[in-house]
Amino acid sequence: MTTAELLEYRKKIIDDAIRLKKPDRTPHFANFWTWKILDSGYKLSEALHDWKKIEEATINFAKKYPFDMVVDDGVRNPRLVISAIGEPAYEIDDEAEIMNIRDASYMDPEHYDLLIEDYARLLWEVAVPRRAKGFNSEMTMEQLHEAFRQFGLMGLTMQNIARRLAEECGVVQGLMSGGTLLLGFELLFNFLRGMQGVAFDLRRCPDKLKAACEAIERMMLEPQLAAIKNKTYRPGPNAAVHTCTALLGHTIVNQKQFEKYYWPTLKKTIDAVVEADMTLYVFSEGSTKRFWEYFKEIPAGHVAFHVEQDDIFEFKKALPNCCAVGGMPASLLGNGTREQCVSYAKHLIDELGGEGFILSQDKMISYRHDANPENLKAVCEIVLEYRS
Repeated sequence: MTTAELLEYRKKIIDDAIRLKKPDRTPHFANFWTWKILDSGYKLSEALHDWKKIEEATINFAKKYPFDMVVDDGVRNPRLVISAIGEPAYEIDDEAEIMNIRDASYMDPEHYDLLIEDYARLLWEVAVPRRAKGFNSEMTMEQLHEAFRQFGLMGLTMQNIARRLAEECGVVQGLMSGGTLLLGFELLFNFLRGMQGVAFDLRRCPDKLKAACEAIERMMLEPQLAAIKNKTYRPGPNAAVHTCTALLGHTIVNQKQFEKYYWPTLKKTIDAVVEADMTLYVFSEGSTKRFWEYFKEIPAGHVAFHVEQDDIFEFKKALPNCCAVGGMPASLLGNGTREQCVSYAKHLIDELGGEGFILSQDKMISYRHDANPENLKAVCEIVLEYRS
């Protein structure tokens, strides 16, 4: 099979799995992140400050471990861009081989009125100067040019990675392949108010928080949904999933809050995807079990959920209308034996590998001991040859 033929084959088995058709074999997603850098022999600080090393680490990983799709495109942590504008939130410890991102708020509750009135102005006048310590009246043109130059190099690196994954490895593009449809709550939770800030605002100013979510979505999400409905939304040329979204902030909300802040927009997003006969990959962390009653409304054959902390067998039984992604415990990959990993992979394929299942890791694999390379190789190899 040529690389081009392998790429098309992988696209098909992924699409079949999400559309609840039985694929030729179970697809395999790589939920691997900064682990790729360490496995390539680079220090985190070394690779994250060198676009070429990020690219090589991603391609080396794809060649070494034959996954069908690499979820992370390698530039989730664009240190070179944010360093140029004075972003202080990232902390790298090369000795411990870890990276932390501090929870931070780049706006205060009193800024909600400005966000609701003019989201773009809020970004430029409040959020960006707070997040980027170098972005102020003292910033020189040379510093600004360097930030834009690094941003351009990041885009070029993403293009190179996508092209090389396809041409050299026959591997499908990951999360950014078709763009990301982010809900307003997620943007506030992850980027503007932070986890602690949003947790307080849910109780202190819930109506303004809701209005802020809607204002963000009017500017960011609704044009994307309109493009989907008008059939002008274009996924990457090497994508197997048309688009994606993320559920991260749901971890701090209850059912009533989910129904207020999440479900109306998520349902609108899913409806647009279904109307266009597209597919959606939901990258979710934590547990979604308390929201499964809502997910039962999702039309069959369009949506795949990454299952992190919930029992994937229980998820699939409760939501046969959705494709389940995950199943392989990071704890087993990191601490189990080769035989245990292979046996559990076979068990997952036997039980779930009919329609609507994509094998992946339950957690984001980020640090060295999250996965043993020999265990990972063995699982990748067995997925290629094993049929349920």
